[in-house]
Amino acid sequence: MNAAEAFTEDLEEEMVHYLKQVPYSSSILSIKGIKEVTASGLIGETGDFRRFRPVSEVMKLASLDLYEISCGQCKGKRCISKRGRRLLRKLLYFAAINMIRKSGIMYQRY
Repeated sequence: MNAAEAFTEDLEEEMVHYLKQVPYSSSILSIKGIKEVTASGLIGETGDFRRFRPVSEVMKLASLDLYEISCGQCKGKRCISKRGRRLLRKLLYFAAINMIRKSGIMYQRY
């Protein structure tokens, strides 16, 4: 094992240690497809999830809220805003990919 791998392993152990101190981390980790690194990233990007009441606030923070483009040729086209946290959006994307894989909880529905 080289120095970079050892550093990464030590860092992940520290993340797991601090993740256990977050009161609601067990709820996030109970979702199949979300592991310690993803949960740590989500909590790191959002801070305290309890301060967001409707889900739409978290979606806005992750730039997953829709806005409409209405100009001459593009009438009513909807896109995500991409103005929020890029890393949070990426973490949610990879968590969704894990959930729709063959053994994921959303595979049948997908």
